[in-house]
Amino acid sequence: MVTLDPRRFAGALTLAVLLVGLVTLATAGGAGGDLTSIFEYEPGEQTVTPGERVTVDVEVFAGGVAYDIGVDRVNATLAHDPQALTVTDVEPGGWLAQGETDLAVETDIDDEAGTVQVVQTRDPASGGVTGNGTLLTVTVAVSGDATPGNYTLFYGESNVRMVNDHYQPVFTDNGTLRVSEGRTTADGGGTSRFTLGVATVIALVVGAVVARRVRGGRD
Repeated sequence: MVTLDPRRFAGALTLAVLLVGLVTLATAGGAGGDLTSIFEYEPGEQTVTPGERVTVDVEVFAGGVAYDIGVDRVNATLAHDPQALTVTDVEPGGWLAQGETDLAVETDIDDEAGTVQVVQTRDPASGGVTGNGTLLTVTVAVSGDATPGNYTLFYGESNVRMVNDHYQPVFTDNGTLRVSEGRTTADGGGTSRFTLGVATVIALVVGAVVARRVRGGRD
């Protein structure tokens, strides 16, 4: 007799329900996650040593193709442990500056709080931007007396505005810096935004609902 683990069964059932919802919404309302934004760190994981400096990219995916609605403003807030990590430099990745337009950038690094806020705005919007690319390149310095262990790179309040003044739901994927006393190696680990996990399915389903509402407002 085969015994089913209730926790595994519940997880599988939840994923199945979300997948059915995604297919249903995609069929009824067009591209399922077309009005959803996803932020992730790349690489998702790195092993570093005390006193070292490393660079981490903030990758972004933003929908809008199916409805011809682009993004013209991104407010990204990054956060980390200020006792072990310090952000020394932040550079725009170029994703939002695509096309013949200028990019206004406001950067606020708060070392004590361990936060970095970067607001990027297209001027003129010129239809905005969709798709995926590098939003920011961040340089992180590891304290010389940092205790070995895992340190999370996560996000504070962030938002993505489209040219029609609607805001997309934002989903984020944290990164990890593993501080080690040994030799430094870099990993390309972490969860990819293209991995169809439960969080991604939820993002796509929510995006479908928002997309239908936005499209309904335009009709």
